[in-house]
Amino acid sequence: MEHNLRACRGVVDAAALLREDTPGGAAIVAYLVGERRPDELLTSQLGSWLPAPMIPRVYVWLDEMPLNRAGKIDRRALAKLLDPALPTRTQHATLTLCHSLARAGRIRETVPMPAEYTQSDQFRGARIHLCDLSGLEIRDCDVTALKIVDCYGGNVSLGGGFERVVVNDVDVTAYVEAELDRLHPNRVLAREATSAAEYRAAWDAIEKQWEETLDRARRLPEAKLHEQVDGEWSLVETQRHLLMASDAWLGNAVLEEDAPYHPLGLPGGGMPAEASAKLGLTLDATPTLDEVLAPRLARMATMRRVVDELTEAELDRVCGRKPADPYPDREYVVRRCLTVVCKEEAEHHRYAVRDLTVLEAGARTE
Repeated sequence: MEHNLRACRGVVDAAALLREDTPGGAAIVAYLVGERRPDELLTSQLGSWLPAPMIPRVYVWLDEMPLNRAGKIDRRALAKLLDPALPTRTQHATLTLCHSLARAGRIRETVPMPAEYTQSDQFRGARIHLCDLSGLEIRDCDVTALKIVDCYGGNVSLGGGFERVVVNDVDVTAYVEAELDRLHPNRVLAREATSAAEYRAAWDAIEKQWEETLDRARRLPEAKLHEQVDGEWSLVETQRHLLMASDAWLGNAVLEEDAPYHPLGLPGGGMPAEASAKLGLTLDATPTLDEVLAPRLARMATMRRVVDELTEAELDRVCGRKPADPYPDREYVVRRCLTVVCKEEAEHHRYAVRDLTVLEAGARTE
């Protein structure tokens, strides 16, 4: 669209934004620099190139185009500009999806987006353009080949298991992993354990770090231990999740216990509620830290016994069960199951101490 705007007679530079505060509802607004011409002439010329939904309804002429520090058009500044043609109230941007014409065959109708999407594939291959995505949260999603191009803003946070991350054409994957390993060396022990002795060393470190962290957590009021930081699991919820992880990968897969799942276990966000119910999990329970730690520490003691008795032959044994019914049907080896338990412990400890620091700071100011 902007390419076609710049091709119009007299236009030197152009940008387009979707605005909701135009008379008659949401509309595309074109911001133009150059020789001013009547709207009707611009609309007529654009009509020979673009489908009707893509033609701007409002044209705003500027003396010069605002630029950001990167020398690109400052769209946030444009969004704040007012014009006599527009009402002088605060703009509220709407999130719209614009699929490429080649894929969709047309521009989708502009509609406000619901507050939350769950288990949807409708964004796969989509193109989100000229939208206000500030405050957007993407959680527990497959973001393979996600591209964020020519966007701007502050406080952008990424977290997850990314195979490759490129920021402004710089591959930062190895740097991020190395820095995490430096700050949390137990990640290395958990990830790289291959022999029975190495699994014992990894579990030694995990036991020690949780003992210290739980002692630190007990200095806070119980209510703080149920408080979530930035929407992440609370410390109590983290303990519930680690209980579930070890119940599944150790109790069920490795040990094939008759009743491996404790009701207070908390699965990851990807497990459907009905699958959790079949395992006997009470997701809406609100136990105290001590109530969770009773089965949690018992399961950690079981892991201690397993690694103490571990042999090289046992590491290569194929388990008779998978961790839980929702998991894919495949071969699960003891070695892999123990690695998952150790990595879960190391990663969630990292999250826990990160959030514990925030909770401690908050407690000091109250």
